[in-house]
Amino acid sequence: MKQLKVMGLALLLFWGYSSAASADTVGQIKPPSSVKEVVAKFSEPKEMVANELVVKFKEGVTEKQREALLRPFRAAELSFMDIGNFSLIKAPKGMDLKGLAAKLVKLPEIESVEPNYIIERNYTPSDPGYSKQWHLKKINAPKAWDTTKGAGQITVAVVDNGVQTNHPDLAGKIVSPYNVVTGTRSVPAGEHGTHVAGIIAASINKKGVTGVAPNVKIMPVNVFEGEGATSYDVAYGIVYATDQGANVINLSLGAYAATNYEAAAVQYAASKGAVLVAAAGNDDTYLPSYPAAFEPVIAVSATDGDDFITDFSNYGDYIDLAAPGVNIYSTFPGSSYYGLHGTSMAAPIVSGTAALVLSKNPLLTRGEVENILRKSTVDRGSKGWDVFYGYGRIDAYKAVRNTPSPLSSLSAAGTFTMKGNNRTSFSLSAYKKGLKVTAYVKDDKGYVVRTIVKNKLWNSTQISLSWDGKRDNGAFAAGGTYTVAVQVSNGRETVTKTKQIKVIDNVVPSIQLSSSTISFSPKAKGKVSIPFTLNKKAKVTAQLYDSKNKLVKTIWSSKSLSGGKYTIVWDGKNASGKLLSDGTYRLKMSAVDDKKRKAAARTQPVVIDTKVSFGGVTLGQTLFKMDGTAKASFRMNLKEAAFVSAYVKTEKGAVTKQLLRNQKYKSGSYTVSWDGKDSKNTLVSEGNYYYTVEIVDQCGNKLTVHTAKFKLEDWRKPSIQAPADLDYVEQGTFDIPYTLSKAGKVTIEIYQGSSLVRTVLSGSQQGPGSKKATWDGKDQTGQYLADGQYEVRMNVIDARGQQASAASRLHVDLTNIAGPKVVWFYEESGSEIHFRLSAPATVTAEIFNEAGEKVRTIWTDQPLNGGTQVVTWDGLNDNGENVFYDDGSVYTFRIAARFANGATETAEGEINNHADPSWLVSHTYSFAWDSAGYRTALNLSIRVNEAMTATLSVYDAYDDTYVDEKTYSLKANIENKITYLKTNKYEDYYYLLEYKDRFGNVYYYGLDETEEDDSVASYRLQKANGLKRSAR
Repeated sequence: MKQLKVMGLALLLFWGYSSAASADTVGQIKPPSSVKEVVAKFSEPKEMVANELVVKFKEGVTEKQREALLRPFRAAELSFMDIGNFSLIKAPKGMDLKGLAAKLVKLPEIESVEPNYIIERNYTPSDPGYSKQWHLKKINAPKAWDTTKGAGQITVAVVDNGVQTNHPDLAGKIVSPYNVVTGTRSVPAGEHGTHVAGIIAASINKKGVTGVAPNVKIMPVNVFEGEGATSYDVAYGIVYATDQGANVINLSLGAYAATNYEAAAVQYAASKGAVLVAAAGNDDTYLPSYPAAFEPVIAVSATDGDDFITDFSNYGDYIDLAAPGVNIYSTFPGSSYYGLHGTSMAAPIVSGTAALVLSKNPLLTRGEVENILRKSTVDRGSKGWDVFYGYGRIDAYKAVRNTPSPLSSLSAAGTFTMKGNNRTSFSLSAYKKGLKVTAYVKDDKGYVVRTIVKNKLWNSTQISLSWDGKRDNGAFAAGGTYTVAVQVSNGRETVTKTKQIKVIDNVVPSIQLSSSTISFSPKAKGKVSIPFTLNKKAKVTAQLYDSKNKLVKTIWSSKSLSGGKYTIVWDGKNASGKLLSDGTYRLKMSAVDDKKRKAAARTQPVVIDTKVSFGGVTLGQTLFKMDGTAKASFRMNLKEAAFVSAYVKTEKGAVTKQLLRNQKYKSGSYTVSWDGKDSKNTLVSEGNYYYTVEIVDQCGNKLTVHTAKFKLEDWRKPSIQAPADLDYVEQGTFDIPYTLSKAGKVTIEIYQGSSLVRTVLSGSQQGPGSKKATWDGKDQTGQYLADGQYEVRMNVIDARGQQASAASRLHVDLTNIAGPKVVWFYEESGSEIHFRLSAPATVTAEIFNEAGEKVRTIWTDQPLNGGTQVVTWDGLNDNGENVFYDDGSVYTFRIAARFANGATETAEGEINNHADPSWLVSHTYSFAWDSAGYRTALNLSIRVNEAMTATLSVYDAYDDTYVDEKTYSLKANIENKITYLKTNKYEDYYYLLEYKDRFGNVYYYGLDETEEDDSVASYRLQKANGLKRSAR
């Protein structure tokens, strides 16, 4: 038990810290996530790479986002580990790493920042040839080899400084080498790594030395560049070894600093079932070394020839096992051999022992292997576990002896006499339940003929199965020699047991045909396929007979077939190649096997049908009076089941609408109706139409039928719609709108009381839809109508004499002035008041203060033309003194117009910088955000009570640089939803929204992203600051 790690877990629970790794793994490693913690971490007196750090990003941050976040710091990502979202970051040369880390950890996308520590190898050279391989006898390896020398399916990863892959004692056992430093498969011939690899797996070949597990494979993973490695590269190497399927990972290296990312890599390996073994270190200290001190890792101390702890070995609460570590003789680069000592040598002895355990039983879990190793020791030091030896010095023979065999031998009968209704059984037992089982049968050529069960979770130690003699295709296997195989897997490794059995074939052949009649049309489909099943290998005869039992064709005669599913293909012709007439025929099939055993004859009815059986189609009516509710129809008589498509067509053959699309019907009479609408759901025009009916029967025969033509007349009642009120306020032409439901002759007249003033349209033929009648504003004598109220009467008569009417009130006001209710005063331009005159007039414009006192006369009897005009007030009174201050004061403008007919009209409104224009009901905004917390779009919701335009101008919020501009048309009395997508979500924008009303008056509202409170979901837009607006 690692007592220190239990303390770490307690602290973890007290702190409430959570992580993707388990509490056991990182209980003592709280990732630095605050500026204070990061500064403390980078201030520790531990060796770390000068210009590198490791950043843990939050889930969902993409590669492009990481690049954008690092760009302002001139930092770059060198590598990325998916597990935990860790990035190795390179900083510019000479940059203060502590300061950079403190800045990075403030970013919302970053969870923590840690140093990239320098890792050391844990060994010391000794004289060559001294006490060669004494360690093998010490751990009883030769006795263990009587049971297993290791299996080729077991791989030990050596995460180190490289291995001489062509060393005579290592050649042929190297798999998946990788160089983390260069990202290639070429690894250097490191002295340390070559020595470690030989301790684990040097071959028994009479050439040099022997490893603890001489028959297992080695996966070299180099993490060193020169004499040093980094904790990030070690973590990356662990992940690589895990993903490549390493069963054991040896880590003869370490440092006295724990990192969150190395802990995550260790936990990932453990979660995949890898056994991790690491050296404790050579500094005679109780300080924990990493990765050895991580909970899932077996930490190994070093002993000497007398089974005492060495004077250099580290010790402490994290030690699990001890192993020989003095003068260990093993492979060395240059195809040589050398003796070294250190915990680096002790760790691979434990790794080799773990490989022997897994070789005997590859189905063991990581936890089961660790328990076996703990029980397979020579107890040293204090009784039981202690800080120097852990659970004791490893003994390979005990470990192999304590390892249960994965499976018993496969029990099965040697002979299976197959009768067609019996089975043969086979069974074995597993060392535990909960494993996945696959069982199959192979023939004498090694082909799998039957899979009995595949990857089935077996909740018992006893595995019992049986085989009925059939192949996967359902046919019986031929007599001969077969192999029954049972594979048992833990999801990572597999163990297979086999047994040969002799199969004796006593099965009578049989044929199975469909019980239903098969119909086909040689003219429509050419051929018919008739399925059947043969239960075993036999010679098959297939013949066709007519209704008089006369043979018309032999398709097969004693055709040799293996058992399985087949089809017989027939083209409907006799032996002479002549197409047979419609009718029912009989397929007769027989079979005989190589022992002259005959199958019972089987027959199958086959019907040749080349014609659609159809009783005709009749019209429901020859005249269709379409009134919007009535329906036209036709009736069809089907004498067999069929698929039907039906169309309505014009007399020129153009398709108006498809009524049926491959609709399936049984035999019988059916009525199909039509509502007079086309494919766009619009009522059609008058004219002649007909139906086309397409029938396809079950055999594929096709028949197309056309009905007689029928006449369609539009009998809908006409309607004319018009606005309730019309305003004629400016001399010139005027459009009178109306809408017709159907074509007809339209009359439009203008009345004053009962007197006809003007006929605008008289019996004018118009089509359906929205229309406009243009009127010049004058009466029958050519004079403009006098101001007052009139009535526009409208009438329509259709081709059937049906008519409808509508009326609108017409308000004539040709002597008027219209203007805004509110305008704003701008410091740089004053107050511009845009207004409209209905006709030429003399105009007086005046400004009044809050007390109602006139302060300025801008115009007196100024002659102006009809149309839009503008008057400007600069804020001065008649004496040239400034009287307007933006302090909440409200001024009033009054514009009086005297027209040629003597009428006087007045427009009045406020000059008020604190009031919205009268037509603005509401306008709010909100932002859309991405998962990383960046604004991606501005959403506007605007309601106005008159139509107008709005222009959105976009600027950089910091330097006022122009970015973009969009103009939108706003509709009256609805919620206008506008979304502006930002061109760069990483930049802050200033938005200027300009409204322009129907007279031309302009109102500005502004929005600055740098001043936003991100906690509020939606805001009302505010009037634009004058300086901001003018600057832009």
